[in-house]
Formats: sequence, structure tokens, C-alpha cells
Amino acid sequence: MRTFSRTALTGAVAVFAAVLVFRFLAVEIPAVFFAMGIETAVAAGILLSAAALGDLLVAGTGFPVRAGFERLFFAGTLGLGALGTVVALFGFTGMLRVPFLAGTVALPLLLRRRAVGEMLQGVSDDVRDRCTRGHSLTGTAALVATAAALAATCLAAYVPPMQYDSLVYHLALPGAYLREGRVFAVPYNLYTHFPQLTEMLFMVGMALCDDVVPSLLSCGALLLLCMGVVAFAEGHRDGRTGLVAVLLLCTAPASVFLASSSYVEVILALFTFAALYAVVRAVTETADDRVLRSAAVAGLYAGCALSAKYTGGITVVVVTGILAVTGFAAGRAGRGVKNAVVAAAAAGMVFAPWALKNIIVVGNPVFPFLYDLIGYRNVAWTEASARGYFAMLTEYRHHGNVLAELLRLPFALIDRPTSFGGGADVLGDGGWPLLCVLVPLAVFARGLTPGMAVALAFGVVHFLVWFAAKPVLRFLYPMYPVGALVAAVGCLAAGDRGGAVVRAAIRVVCGLFFLVHGITVLGVFDRMGTLRPVLGLESRDVYRAVRLSHSPYPAWRWLEHHADHDARVLLVGDQRAHGCPRRCVAPSVFAPNPLVSWADNAQDAAALADTLRAQGYSHVVLNEGEGRRLHEGYAIFNFSPHGAAVWREFRASMPAVFSACSVTVYRLQP
Repeated sequence: MRTFSRTALTGAVAVFAAVLVFRFLAVEIPAVFFAMGIETAVAAGILLSAAALGDLLVAGTGFPVRAGFERLFFAGTLGLGALGTVVALFGFTGMLRVPFLAGTVALPLLLRRRAVGEMLQGVSDDVRDRCTRGHSLTGTAALVATAAALAATCLAAYVPPMQYDSLVYHLALPGAYLREGRVFAVPYNLYTHFPQLTEMLFMVGMALCDDVVPSLLSCGALLLLCMGVVAFAEGHRDGRTGLVAVLLLCTAPASVFLASSSYVEVILALFTFAALYAVVRAVTETADDRVLRSAAVAGLYAGCALSAKYTGGITVVVVTGILAVTGFAAGRAGRGVKNAVVAAAAAGMVFAPWALKNIIVVGNPVFPFLYDLIGYRNVAWTEASARGYFAMLTEYRHHGNVLAELLRLPFALIDRPTSFGGGADVLGDGGWPLLCVLVPLAVFARGLTPGMAVALAFGVVHFLVWFAAKPVLRFLYPMYPVGALVAAVGCLAAGDRGGAVVRAAIRVVCGLFFLVHGITVLGVFDRMGTLRPVLGLESRDVYRAVRLSHSPYPAWRWLEHHADHDARVLLVGDQRAHGCPRRCVAPSVFAPNPLVSWADNAQDAAALADTLRAQGYSHVVLNEGEGRRLHEGYAIFNFSPHGAAVWREFRASMPAVFSACSVTVYRLQP
């Protein structure tokens, strides 16, 4: 604790000195700096509270962990899953209140403060040990590059959320839940029926502070993931492998963009890698009781992955499959099946709240999947909606021979990366070509340890399922840490066996890729003006209004100051409801647009206004620019000729109380 206390004191003194310098130079400290300080404190509090809770749970299972990186990795990851589940239960029972959420975060910190101090001291010792080792020039450069990438990621996390899916549901749904004080089925929003463990964590940050904290939680998840990768490599290979793997992971543009956003992929990757780590422990243990404990813990992490995103179900299947197959291979089929059942039961226990919620609300635990077999109820979902949604899932499907597409994959990643995810999916596209170059070098390794062999099998199965189902690279990101480990093994093995010339060639190739990665990240930052709100050069409100295409934020600010607190808003032509200060319904493009049926069935504009008022709406917000874009892709304004005329008449007759950025606010007079 003494070393960590000195570090904390040094940091506090540095901050105080910086404040004095600003005052001495008579320079006004931008208000955003104070906001960033509060956001950092809240995010750190949530992460440390999760670590305190998770450390208690890990100890309770009897799962052995080493002090330092490994302990904080396992504790923090399981704690995030537990904290998100507790918050979800609050939401299901109508207890989403700020005091409850604050108490949920504060209680583990207060009761387990000594354990938190021990974990932080262990991490501090591990960092100091690895940074003070006798590194070569290349090793030092790798550490510097990793630190620079992490610093860029952390800075970008302070930018107000602009990512499309975040504004549609990752943040919009938690905001709606907080406004109502409960988790409920948001009308016309398909995503409200998805598992939302990560969104529950985001909701805590939003309740205690603001919508920047979720991005900081993603950044914290990347730090935990780095600790897990280093600990895994040192336990199943060597320290060099861990250093190279973390370098590959942190410098990938996909990591920088996803870990600085409020998307779920980095936290999903954290749960997935923890499940892999635990199942490797189960496979390599010899004592039956410890194997069973490890299998149960692997199941808990896999259940967290499934509760974060439906694609986490692949992790559940792979984990149980590995346990069963290794049992059969060892001639202990019964034991293998038992371990697999225990893991599956643990995963099911974690996922159960989300499955039960869906069964009660829509009659289908995995809606919208299997809707044609299990059925559904109480949701605006038609055959046309289903076709539209599942067509979106297969947007990047293979159009030729699958084997030929697989062989062409490395070249396609370099030549046309957006063919594996454009638009909102482009965040996960960067960094994969380097893995394609380095992973095949693993054939030069003089054998793999059992742990690395299991990791390789884990990654291969995930990759094949991803490639067969829907090749969107963002969905494969949870396997990036595994790919980075295998790539690290490959490039180090090739360098050791090939001598100085091969090592130099590998360094040159990697250096060129890192340069491209850096240029890519800086180019995106420059185009988006990422550093302007972080450095206080542009206010966050201005940034949201100017940088977001067809931004609804000016309209949101008008509603905040002029609309009654009980106002209810219908958002037309836009799905991005996050930021609306009043109750808001933003129909998804994958649900029937209720405005279309209301206009088609209305006699005239006055009747349409009466229908809207009867539905409880006080304002209609029309985003014409975004609406045109969505109509081109999803035909959201498919009015009948009569309905189109009624809608035109409505817009002409209703008073427009505000208009900016092609967004107009209409007030429905009582």
C-alpha cells in the first residue's frame, strides 16, 4: 500500500501544481477539465467497486488467482458482470433510483477497501516490474507505443458520444430507463428486447455523472483486458509474448475506436477472454475439485458474455464444448460432461434474468431470434420487419464460393475493409491485416503449451462461426486478444528461428503497419475534431451540434428549456433518441413506423393531430435530413397517397416552434 499511496499523492500534487500554473499565468481553466475530472472519478469508482465485488465472488468460488494483473483482471471482470446484473434487477423491480445506484457502487468500496488497496498495489508492483526490466531498444519502443495508444484511447473517451448505435440504443435505452425509474419495453425499439448487461453498467455512469462515463468504462475494460492478456501469456508462454500481444491489441485502430466509445464490444471481449482464461485453467488443472470450480467460473464469464450480446452465446457453446471434448480425450467422458453441464448451468444462471424478462414481455427468451419457431407477443414486429432486420444481418454475406472467400480474406481486409462493415460497423475494421500477416507465423513455434493450444482452438472456432454467419469485423472483435496472442507467438518464434535478418524484416513490417494505424487514427481524430472538446477548444454542446450529421441536439436543448417536464415527444425520421430531455419515442427502422398507419387512417391533418394527442404526444420532432437518408435505405415513409397528403398538410398546418440543422419541432396544441 505504501508505494501506491506515494503514487496517488504524487498525482494529487501534480494536479494541484498544474492548477497553480494556470492561475499564475492568468489562464482560465476550461470548465471541461473539471467535468473530465469528475467523470474520471466516477468511472474509476465504478470499476474499483466492481473489482471489490468481483474479488469477493472469485474468492468465494475458490478459484485461485495470482496477485497483480491476474487478480484484478478476474475480479474486475466478474465484478462488472455482477454489478450489471444487480442494476438490472433493480430495473426489473422498478427501483432505478440514483441513491440505490450510488449505494450499490459505494458499498463494495467501503466494505472491501483493504482488498481494493491490495489489488491496486499488486498492479502497481507488476507495472513497475515490467517497466524496469532490462528491455532492449525494441522492447522500450514497444512499451512507448503501447502507452501512446492507450493515452490516445483515453483522451478520445472524453469526447461526447457520437457513434450511431450509442445514440440509438446503447445510451438511449439506459436514459429512457432512468427517466422512468425502471427497465421497460421501449415502444417501437427492437433493441429493448436484447440482453443489456453492458447498458446497465453504462446506466450507472449516466445516473451518477453523464454520458461520457460509459466511454471511460469501455476504456477501463481495455486496461483490464491488457492485464489479462499479459497474465495469460506469462502463465502459458512468456513475458515477451504478453508485451507483443498487448502492443498489437492496443495499437489496432479497432481497439482505439471501440474502447473510446460506448459500444459493447470491448466489454464483451473482456468477458470472452476471461471465459477463455478460466476454461484453460480448467483444462490444465489436475485436481477434480479445482477443475469443477474453474469450469463454473468459466461458465459465469461466458454467461456475462451472452448477457452483454447475443453473439456471446458462441462463447457459451465453445466453453462447454472444450470441457466436454477434453474430458473425452482424457478418457474421462463422464467428468468432461459434468464439467460442461456445470459451466452451462452457470452461464444460464447469469443469463436467466434477461431470458425471463423476455419470456414475460414478448414470450420469447431470445427475441428477435427464433421468432418464427417460438413466436412473440406485445411487440410491433411484422414479416416485413423481420425481413429487414435479418437482411441487415446478412448485408455483408458471401456472394461466391465460401472457401474462395476465406482464402481471399487477408487481401480483402487490406483492399476493401469496409466490405466487412461500413457505417456504424466501420469502428471494428482497423488492425486486422497485421494479424493476418503475423498469425500464420505461429507454425514456426516449437510446439504450443496446452493453454495456448486451447486458446488457438477457441479462436479458430469463433472465427469459423463468425465467417459462416456474418463477416462484420466488429462482431469478431472479442477474438482480437486471442489473435494478438497467437500473432505474438508467431512473430517471436519466426524471429528466434530465422535470426537477425528475419527479426529485422518482422520489425520493419510491423513498424509500417503501426505507422498506418497511427495515421488512420489521427486522420479520424482530425476529421471528427476529436481533440477540440477534450482540450476545451470547443464546447461539448457545440461539438454535438456541429459534428453530428443532421444533429438533433439543438432541438433537444430547446425542449429542455421550453417543454413541460411531462412532455412526450415523437421523433420522426431519426432513431437517435439519446439526449432528448423528455420522454421520447423513436421508432426503429426495423419496426413498423406508427406515423405511417396513423396518417394513412386519418381523415385529414386535424384528425392526425388528434390521434397523436390521443397517443399522449405533446411534440413531434422531424429530422428531415436524417429522414431522407433512412427512407432511401429502409423506406420508413411508405405512406399511401392519402397518408402522404395528410402528412404534408399536417406539416403545413402545425406551428413549428423551433427549427435548426434540418430538425423541426412541432407543438401539438391541446
